[in-house]
Amino acid sequence: MVTSFPKELTQAYKTAFEKANPGIRPEIPNKNTLQGIACVRELPVGQRPEIFWASAPDVFEVLSKAKLLENVSDLINKAAPTKARAYPINDPQGLYLGQALAGYGLMWNTC
Repeated sequence: MVTSFPKELTQAYKTAFEKANPGIRPEIPNKNTLQGIACVRELPVGQRPEIFWASAPDVFEVLSKAKLLENVSDLINKAAPTKARAYPINDPQGLYLGQALAGYGLMWNTC
């Protein structure tokens, strides 16, 4: 798996995975988003990461347009909502899955 998330976060997932799957030691190189895309593009078939974990939806659009994603429709939780307002949670073609819904806000002191 290649990810743009920091090792401090991914290590917890790696540890939990290894505990649940003794004998399997996943490799999780932490790369920034552009390095991650380059990694997927440059590695030959058979050596590419099986998972790309990032929070930027545009990464998956880039990988989709380059035909570097496999269909994962069978992993979609059918009980989960399909949209957050008008925005699809998962890719309508089944090439990537949503990770989380989040909001943000801005405020400033006018005094």
